[in-house]
Amino acid sequence: MHFHRRIALALVTALALVPAAQAEGFQGASGGVYSFSDSSVAAQQPAAQSGVEIPTATLSPQVAALPWNLMLVNRNNPVPGDWSPELVMLDNGRQVDSRILPDLQRMFDDCRKAGLNPTVYTAYRSYEDQKDMLVSKYRQYKNQGMSRTNAQIAALKVANYPGYSEHQLGLAVDIDSADPTTCSNASVWDWVKHHCHEYGFIWRYPKQKSDITGIDNEDWHFRYVGVEAATYMMTNYLCLEEYLQQFYGIPY
Repeated sequence: MHFHRRIALALVTALALVPAAQAEGFQGASGGVYSFSDSSVAAQQPAAQSGVEIPTATLSPQVAALPWNLMLVNRNNPVPGDWSPELVMLDNGRQVDSRILPDLQRMFDDCRKAGLNPTVYTAYRSYEDQKDMLVSKYRQYKNQGMSRTNAQIAALKVANYPGYSEHQLGLAVDIDSADPTTCSNASVWDWVKHHCHEYGFIWRYPKQKSDITGIDNEDWHFRYVGVEAATYMMTNYLCLEEYLQQFYGIPY
């Protein structure tokens, strides 16, 4: 699966890199099997050989027709094969779709005015990046002494399957504190959760919606949808899946 992308360079931003350890999780899906080895991730193998299923969903015409800012990627909807974000590079090397940068910068500027110090820890990831992340997690757990099956299960709790990560859209950012010793992650997350809709972002994976999104609570993961949609979701306490069902008739 290839994602063609055009890279627009814009290096004058104020978003600094700070290490962190968060990654999105992924809950059950149906389909074939994702088989791990010590050197790579193979495609599909019989289910009995590993017991870890990989989604084999096909993007529905309804989802494919959504506006770019509302594109849905989850356990039932893979990243469109022709998705082509126009990426802009932040000064820490992270990349986002250039269309979200002005609102992202405004949000960070205002967050800093409130006395906080946010940074983008993770943003765009390619299919290959996502695969490498999943394999790395698998190896980490395997090296800790887990069995192959248990290492697979543990890895899939903290890293999505490649092709099913919202980070591959370029519209999602993981936000942390640039200096947790003077400004905690929790304080940054709390501010962003309360104000993100003003800039077109939503808190994508609250715990209370995990049965719908398929993702465990992620305080740090925010997704751009546009101010109008974000404000409506915030006001009515809807996740993206619920919003798209209400306005576009897309089931979840």
